[in-house]
Order: sequence, then structure tokens, then C-alpha cells
Amino acid sequence: MELELIDHSKLIIKDYRFSNHKRKYAYHWMNSNGDLRIRWDNAPHWENISTFPHHRHVKSLEEILPSTETDTESILNFIKNNLHVS
Repeated sequence: MELELIDHSKLIIKDYRFSNHKRKYAYHWMNSNGDLRIRWDNAPHWENISTFPHHRHVKSLEEILPSTETDTESILNFIKNNLHVS
């Protein structure tokens, strides 16, 4: 699913629940030029992050931070609180 926000940024939502009840998600927020702002996901490859496997990539895929935003509602609240509309 792709949402266009009021500032013309976009949020791409991929959220899957499998038959074994495991969940895989990625929320990709980019500016109006298509450049990454933040991507949240739960791919289990950053074991040193305190919220493992939940984490976020900020502005570049090289900056990995902990994340407590793990569902659509919390992601949208985060974006609402960090949206810059002129």
C-alpha cells in the first residue's frame, strides 16, 4: 500500500502475517523527491539494537536506530508529529 501525505511525502506499507503467526513488516517513508526519510522494519539482522528485531533506518541505510514504532498506527503518529508542512 502506498499513501501520499499532505506534504507530498509518501509512505509505503508492507505488513504481512504468515500462517505460522510470524510477522514481517517494512514502512518506508520518503520525501516528495523519493529520497528516504525513515524506514522501519523487523528484519532480524541488527542484533545489537536494543529493540531487536525492530529498528529504523534514518536518511540513509547506514544509520540504524532502535524503534518502538512497530505498527501502522504508531508509524502514522510518529510521522504526524514529525511532518513539516509549509
